[in-house]
Amino acid sequence: MLYQAVRISASCAKPYLLIEGDSTEVERLTKNSKSFYGTIANVTLACGLRILYTANVKETAMAIAELVSQARTRALSTVPSAVPPKAKSMLQQQLHLVYSMHAVGRELAERLLMKCGTPRRVMSLMAGELALTRGIGWKRAERIREMLDMKFTRSPETKKQMRLEG
Repeated sequence: MLYQAVRISASCAKPYLLIEGDSTEVERLTKNSKSFYGTIANVTLACGLRILYTANVKETAMAIAELVSQARTRALSTVPSAVPPKAKSMLQQQLHLVYSMHAVGRELAERLLMKCGTPRRVMSLMAGELALTRGIGWKRAERIREMLDMKFTRSPETKKQMRLEG
């Protein structure tokens, strides 16, 4: 469940976890209802998911329709994933780290992490290894490697800003 919650959270600006069914049935369906609610709480807090409970299919349809309606009438705030998720789970931080690389989107970042296991391993891949990943051709692989291997130097804009701040 945590893996799915991380994927939902990483793919949406404002992710929701919709739980459909009669809440009075939780005790009958699970051995430990405290464990069930603890898991829901952990996943929502760790991944920043909003919870929406509905009793049946009809309520679910109405809830989704209302969410869509409200989203269309309100201006969306800035996408949370555009800011480093310091307060979020370690898994989300790993995803954000890889996603922030040049020419790497969220889906590709997740694919790379699933393939390599860790951000360090992703960033140590050579261009040829990167190019073997679905969604990365030679051109993109070379751009990623160029960005990772290029020596950092201060740009004129950075130097100018430092003088203004200091």
